Amino acid sequence: MSARFRFRATLAIATLLVVATSGGLFFGVYRDNLWVSSQLRGQDFVSLVLVLPALLVSARLLERGSEVGRLVWLGVMGYIVYSYLYIFGIAWNPLFLVYLALLTLSAFTLVRALIDLDADSIASRFTQDAPIKAVSRYLLGFGIALGVLWGMQVIAALVTGDTPASVTSAGHPTSVVFILDLGLVVPLFILGARMLRRRQAWGFVLASILLVKGITEGLALLGMSLFMSLANHPDFDVALVPLWACVTGASAYLAVHFFGGIHRQGSGLVGRS
Repeated sequence: MSARFRFRATLAIATLLVVATSGGLFFGVYRDNLWVSSQLRGQDFVSLVLVLPALLVSARLLERGSEVGRLVWLGVMGYIVYSYLYIFGIAWNPLFLVYLALLTLSAFTLVRALIDLDADSIASRFTQDAPIKAVSRYLLGFGIALGVLWGMQVIAALVTGDTPASVTSAGHPTSVVFILDLGLVVPLFILGARMLRRRQAWGFVLASILLVKGITEGLALLGMSLFMSLANHPDFDVALVPLWACVTGASAYLAVHFFGGIHRQGSGLVGRS
């Protein structure tokens, strides 16, 4: 991927993100019920105030040759792709084409960047000080915990014949979050943990992206909780707030130390395939 294409794509994505989040926060475009719209607005707040600057700063660092900047940029792009996969669960509104453009452009840009990525070169930059075992265990534990959290709700509903509470509250025909997390996120976390534990080159890349996802998604969930609380929604579960805070904090702590293990000239870690 050329630097010019990456710059133009990042700028376009940033512009679309401003339009999409501003529409939700300031112009009341959402036509979803209160349970959904308050969460969408909470995510918009985090995307505009925190994720957008992270996208622009990481892109700038990447242009200066920073490998940390590259990995953070990939992680932020992954967050945007995941967030706008939820277009399937947003009621039709005037910004439909903006959401679609965000999903399409961010997805194709991320895929293009990964295709052109030299994973071996990036992995060779990590020194022995990088907390590889700790990150691998965290990714595995997170993946299993998330799978159990959502999986138990799915199984319970299938056994009782009831519709899960989250589906009823959202007013959707099914649960988008169950589909995306159980079908995509959980496998990626488990796969990333396995690859990193084996010191495979792509394991370092995937682990980096997932750590950034842990931070950004944790912040988004905290934002959703805040806006649900402000809306005085009866289904707001304050007990989940400490969990989201722990996810954000643990991901940030490990990301700082993991990225801190990157040496500019590389250390030549061995044992990768």
